[in-house]
Amino acid sequence: MIGDLDSYDVLRAEAAEADLILHCADANHEAETLTLLNGLASKENDLEKGTFIHSSGAASLLDLNTIDDHLGEPAAKLYSDTRDAETVFNFSPDRVHVAIKRRVIFIGVRTLIFSPAQIMGVGSSVGKEETYTDDYPKAVLKQGHAFILGKGQGIWSSSSVGDAAAAIALVVGEALRGSKSKPTFGKYGYYFIESGAVTMQICTESPFTPAASSRNLSQNLILSQLESNH
Repeated sequence: MIGDLDSYDVLRAEAAEADLILHCADANHEAETLTLLNGLASKENDLEKGTFIHSSGAASLLDLNTIDDHLGEPAAKLYSDTRDAETVFNFSPDRVHVAIKRRVIFIGVRTLIFSPAQIMGVGSSVGKEETYTDDYPKAVLKQGHAFILGKGQGIWSSSSVGDAAAAIALVVGEALRGSKSKPTFGKYGYYFIESGAVTMQICTESPFTPAASSRNLSQNLILSQLESNH
């Protein structure tokens, strides 16, 4: 297939022939995502519409309207994708990823959404998008030293690229089992992926010199090289 995320006719036609779509492209490209979903939903037989697995991101847990009031503090609540599924689903649509996640669920096909924390590591696929130059590492490079905000107790959750891939492979395998699959799909078919977490204070405790390369800097800050589309 030759095309890109804006090749809507191609995407819809391919989706109409698919049994399962693993969507790991732009998590917030609404037109492309809905085109794929509508392609799946176009099948006449409801039992053959297929499955749509959507890659989102845990940034929806951030309330950007109040985050400045709690810089350097741990989150007041740790969210669970089981206990807090209803709360997560009902987040305000102005939060990152939320609006499109709701659209994904209500198209009429079997859906599952996974939300990894910041993905760390170097994958082996084609078309990788390196996002090491996120705001904090860029600020460290600009300042010449690591720093914290407030007490530095804000927690940075992460997922290794290997763990994220293993989780996705597990979900795809289960989805292909049809009615025998174990995961929940639909409104409550929402899963976090996390390998670990570290406070920002710990991130800054390793030695750093302005002359360090970006690779050395990433190791010093326990960041590794980052790659994510989210």
